[in-house]
Amino acid sequence: MTSILHLSDPHFQSETMARLSDLANGHPSWDVIALTGDCAGILPEHWNDWPQSLKLSVPGNHDSPDTFFHLTSWIHETPWFRRHDDLAFLGIDTSSLSSPFGTLEEQLDSFWDEDITGVSGFVVLTHQWPLENEVDGAGELLAKFIDKRQLLVLDGHNHPRGTNWETNAKLGSNSCFRSTVISCNAPKGTGHLVTWRSKVFDCETVRGEYEKPKRVVIPASRIKFGVQPRRANESQLSTEVMTSTAVWIRCKCGLSQKRSRGVCRFCGKVLRNQS
Repeated sequence: MTSILHLSDPHFQSETMARLSDLANGHPSWDVIALTGDCAGILPEHWNDWPQSLKLSVPGNHDSPDTFFHLTSWIHETPWFRRHDDLAFLGIDTSSLSSPFGTLEEQLDSFWDEDITGVSGFVVLTHQWPLENEVDGAGELLAKFIDKRQLLVLDGHNHPRGTNWETNAKLGSNSCFRSTVISCNAPKGTGHLVTWRSKVFDCETVRGEYEKPKRVVIPASRIKFGVQPRRANESQLSTEVMTSTAVWIRCKCGLSQKRSRGVCRFCGKVLRNQS
């Protein structure tokens, strides 16, 4: 049995990030972390300390190369292929909005010779589900790659769809298990705990805890207001001086401005006293 915590789309929201960290740290017995993109910020170094033995991620369309800079204990440079017991994990880059699966064949090229002896199921990490015009082609390629084994697709991105679980999702002419997670949607900080039981996957929704920062209220009676005295050597111009003709001049274009400018900032003409 293998347990997979699927997280996605935290969008660097403080409450969501805190809940996800609590979720991972609170369950050291879970085997795998699978993060499917749209972190939208540079992930913190302490995520390396999450206790799961295998931490996997793929980029989303809101991520950059710096997003995973601190995650030295994670596998995140796509495409990648990893095994865990009788499961094989495949991570692909589908961060392109115009054609997320346009490079799938190229990304799979490196892994056709991988030893999949003893593999009973495949887990594909992808930020997006294939577009309508890509579904058939992606389904055929993946079906050929997994060779009649059980398939689980982990994705995010689709905020209107929200966090959702399907046991018979259609990937072209093929069927698969599908977990979609949007961790920043309400209720924030949710994920899917997907469990592989040698022949099938099952799923439950899980959520981390969050303690709101305490607000400190200061009574108005304790607030002191004052005026900072002006230093003696600071020049002071009285209202009379500031409004006198020694300071201000009206240009022929009608704009009043400081005489010291020399040139009108509106019409560009040299400022001169009007007769």
